[in-house]
Amino acid sequence: MRNARALQWIAIILAVLFALSLLPVMAVAFYNHPRADDYTYGAVLRKVIDAGQGLPEAVAAIAAYVRSTYARWQGSFSAVMLFTLQPGVFSDNAYWLTTALTLLPLLLGTGMLLRQLGKMLHAPRATVVLIFLVLMTLSIQLVPDLNQTFYWFNGGCYYTFYYALSLMLLTGTLRICTDGKCRVGRTVLCMLLAFFIGGGNYTTILVTLTRLYGAEGAEKARARCEQVTAGFNKTFDRPAEALFSAPGRTEIGGNHTDHQHGCVLAAAVDLDILAAAAPNDSGVIRVLSQGYPMTEVALCQLTPQAEEVNTSAALIRGVAARMSELGCDLAGKGLDVYMTSTVPKGSGLSSSAAYEVLIGTMLNELFWEGHCTAVELAQIGQYAENVFFGKPCGLMDQMASSVGGVVSIDFADTARPVVEKLDVDLHAYGYALCILDSGAGHEGLTDEYRAITDELRAVCRVFGKEVLREVPEADFLARLPQVRAAAGDRAVNRAFHVYAENRRAKAEKEALEQGDFDRFLALVRESGRSSAMYLQNIIPTGSTAAQELMVTIALCEALLADRGAVRVHGGGFGGTAQAFVPLEQLDSFKEKTEAVLGQGRCHTVMIRPAGGVRLG
Repeated sequence: MRNARALQWIAIILAVLFALSLLPVMAVAFYNHPRADDYTYGAVLRKVIDAGQGLPEAVAAIAAYVRSTYARWQGSFSAVMLFTLQPGVFSDNAYWLTTALTLLPLLLGTGMLLRQLGKMLHAPRATVVLIFLVLMTLSIQLVPDLNQTFYWFNGGCYYTFYYALSLMLLTGTLRICTDGKCRVGRTVLCMLLAFFIGGGNYTTILVTLTRLYGAEGAEKARARCEQVTAGFNKTFDRPAEALFSAPGRTEIGGNHTDHQHGCVLAAAVDLDILAAAAPNDSGVIRVLSQGYPMTEVALCQLTPQAEEVNTSAALIRGVAARMSELGCDLAGKGLDVYMTSTVPKGSGLSSSAAYEVLIGTMLNELFWEGHCTAVELAQIGQYAENVFFGKPCGLMDQMASSVGGVVSIDFADTARPVVEKLDVDLHAYGYALCILDSGAGHEGLTDEYRAITDELRAVCRVFGKEVLREVPEADFLARLPQVRAAAGDRAVNRAFHVYAENRRAKAEKEALEQGDFDRFLALVRESGRSSAMYLQNIIPTGSTAAQELMVTIALCEALLADRGAVRVHGGGFGGTAQAFVPLEQLDSFKEKTEAVLGQGRCHTVMIRPAGGVRLG
């Protein structure tokens, strides 16, 4: 009897202490406000209310947003629905409810579980109450981050609310298992709760990582996610709020046809730039790429800067400038970013396009409610590279990185390119895709790339046109003497390549659609020969002693013999070659090429099914 009274008094004292410990937590709650992506999610319902629409329109708007988010980047469908129900949607002073809506379910879920465990263990009620009070007091007072646990609405939903629901689900499951009777209502309720919880947290990110990087690469990708979040925290002294990824690309067909509004075949690969990010209110985008100095770009100045040509700052400024022109409100906005890359610079896998798509994806998701499509983000990236960076590139690199998968693209109308995704499994055909680093970088080769576009433009001027797609091949052939006199023979040869390469890119697409991989490989070999003979983008002008890319191609042809295919990859003049290698030869091929080119110069890549994405 005396022990029971003592336990009661201890419980009363602990209850008082617990209540007192909650007072500062709730007091601070009245100063709470929205932050980060609270604004993005809250805008969904706010627009409906501002338009004077009713409940049916609100439900439809939320459902459409949940579907779009689920399809676009991740599977937290129930959490996304909750995020649209921001307290601030209903009142500017309602964000104190965030703390109540996270704290109360936590108390309820913990209490329910302890009560059930007490029944199963035949523990006195007073003992259960004591354990509850001690556990809750310690949990609240020692929580590592009160902000993300009880004050930030989206964070509280993810980290606290769904944890509380999980405790309730565990309680219900224990009751079903120990009751001895079949309770249909309780079982159905637990099933519904489990479904809701399954759509409420980032365990789905593991599925996403497997989809993007393959089963073998998912664990390494998860470790990289942890690395960039830790790097962000260390660099900016606060946690990141989102993870993003944009892939490198491989050009499969259509060498130097995109800038002539031609046809290409390209694919995203599993090498990517991975970034952790969080908005700031500084009006500055700050990007730290692992191994490089911090890059800072002030958003108050969105015009090309001469000193930034050929720098990452130019790409950031260019993307931000174009998105601002199109309607993205960046006034007073800012962004902190920490990134790491597995796309080697100068590899022909287009690290610059991945960078542009990544910056665009982050701004689009964090500041524009996902307004831009993948095609529009690619066009924004090309604008940044052409106007701010100073490189006259086409649109293929950005499009492949942004859209993802294997894509056939017709650039006849660059404002509305025709993009078709193809279902291609190289392993099913018995082949692997290798990118071979010749050892010759792209530095200082901008003039060589510009010469291609300049010479083709000289051909087009004979006909009063700007790009070769606007000049019928029959007209080109009919006026060939005049074209030679006006533009020169190298320009003529390059035009011959572009006309034929457009046909090849279409034929490669058809071969893959029909499952005729041998025909596809033959077309790849033809493309490689045309690039070398007519486009002449293998050896830089005047280079005799150093011809690294041509040696790389010759080596691959010798090793592959009459199997597989090899061609120049990307812009050319240096960089990389692309090889389709039979799986049974892959180990030997890699060993023998790296014996000549150097260790780590033969990259086996997988085709990635998605382009620029938000991971979490």
